[in-house]
Amino acid sequence: MLSKLSKIFSRTKKQETPPQPHLDQPSSGKLTLKDFVNQMNMISKMGSLSKVLKYMPGLPKDALSPEVIKRGEEEMKIFKAIIEAMDPAEQMDHRKLTNSRKREVARQAGVTVSDIDRMLARFEQSQQYAKLFRNNKGFPKI
Repeated sequence: MLSKLSKIFSRTKKQETPPQPHLDQPSSGKLTLKDFVNQMNMISKMGSLSKVLKYMPGLPKDALSPEVIKRGEEEMKIFKAIIEAMDPAEQMDHRKLTNSRKREVARQAGVTVSDIDRMLARFEQSQQYAKLFRNNKGFPKI
């Protein structure tokens, strides 16, 4: 397990300096859509999702089918296109997206409004996980 973690760290160190989280809200520590897309870009730079998942400690090699991994990679591309179609204020606070703005972003990104709603739901889940992670000061002890 330790060797897998060291492989992940060495691969990430070889990448460019990771984008820093936005410091507009230093005390809140909230994850923004801009941070979310930066994290997806960092994962993409490490290789395909199947390669990255191979280094996840405790994850059996056959835990996810190739179809699920492919769907995840496609979803990441869609999510990036959606976020990049938003203006900077919306990237910093997704609650500023109105229904008419969602339609415009969907048109620009070549997706549907339901794709945007799905991405926002996933993003909010990520925020909840990040909050749990912060509150536990890292991974929970087993």
